[in-house]
Amino acid sequence: MNVIPYYFQLRAKMTWRWIKEKGIHPLIFIPLILIGSVAALKLLTDRSEYADTLLVIGGWWMVSKSTGGKELTFLKGLFSKRTFSLILAIEVLLISLPVILSLVWMKEWLALALSVVWGMLFRYNAIQVSTSWVVPTPFSRQPFEAVEGFRRFWPAWIVLVIAMPFPYYVDNSNLGLFILFATIFLFQSFFQVIEPSYFVWFHKHTPASFIWMKMRWSIVHLSIWMVTQALLFIFLFNEVWWHALVVYAIGVIWMPLLIVAKYAIFPASLPIPEGIAVGLSMIFPPLMIVTVPYFYLRASRNLQPLLA
Repeated sequence: MNVIPYYFQLRAKMTWRWIKEKGIHPLIFIPLILIGSVAALKLLTDRSEYADTLLVIGGWWMVSKSTGGKELTFLKGLFSKRTFSLILAIEVLLISLPVILSLVWMKEWLALALSVVWGMLFRYNAIQVSTSWVVPTPFSRQPFEAVEGFRRFWPAWIVLVIAMPFPYYVDNSNLGLFILFATIFLFQSFFQVIEPSYFVWFHKHTPASFIWMKMRWSIVHLSIWMVTQALLFIFLFNEVWWHALVVYAIGVIWMPLLIVAKYAIFPASLPIPEGIAVGLSMIFPPLMIVTVPYFYLRASRNLQPLLA
């Protein structure tokens, strides 16, 4: 019996249920994603001559966000090598489908091949292997997000460092700014991982002091995470060195919003309506005058039972 169709039927049901749990009906969510993808592609191709590069990076980001090491390790032990490899390939193609269709439409065949191969390699390398070696981090012993995120995505950090000189060779500082923003977005993705409740419970803080502590450390860790890329940008583009400081300031402004939004619904993940509110606030920061106090009050009430 071919188990692959049954596996993807189960995947479809799980995805449908996950969308509904996020607070939006799939019949509304799916058309919105399609419309948003078309609009984003049109904007990208009209505004950037490096649309193919950005799409490859976007495809890698989508694959990385869907990668679960424990789950893949379980599947590898459950299926035969041939079946597992086929499932892996199909999943990468489905996850990257918007990027693949966009690159086909643009006739960027090299970027298309790179996107698929890179996605396959990243997906396969996410399989967890038992080892006694722990990746050291520059984030001291402050749990949770930066330490776990660095141990998972340190190869991506190295890629972003290596990529920084490329904008200099093509004389495009905007591409360098994009790498800085990509560095910030990757760091912010760490905060989508929900720690166990006892990671909050053992702190000797009130809800207010706990939230402020998380905000302070998130800014310190963001500074450590992006200092290498920022210094490279300043060195390579000294005429516009202050652009790096502006990007860093934007990242710092975003961090309190992400912290209070995370703990407003802790230990659940952020529902889609709240996620849209966070996204709009990041695009249009004046909205944070409303959203940050709103999420802060919810977070304080939500954390009271754990930190009372």
